Amino acid sequence: MSGVTEGFQKTLELVGVGYKAQLKGKKLVMSLGFSHPVEIKSVEGITFETPDVNHIIVKGADNQLVGEVAANIRKWRKP
Repeated sequence: MSGVTEGFQKTLELVGVGYKAQLKGKKLVMSLGFSHPVEIKSVEGITFETPDVNHIIVKGADNQLVGEVAANIRKWRKP
């Protein structure tokens, strides 16, 4: 029941020169050193927050879905 009342979250940190993330509507747009920005659409039940350009917070009520979305973001640039 804690997922429904409190929710789950994962925090990701972008480490690298020029790496940054920002929200455009419900899409997360990341500059990761490629020739193009990487866009990730939010799935139902998941929200993104970017407190600053180097941190991404993935929030949702389903712990497994939060982990999957965070892993999908992480696969673009592994630590």
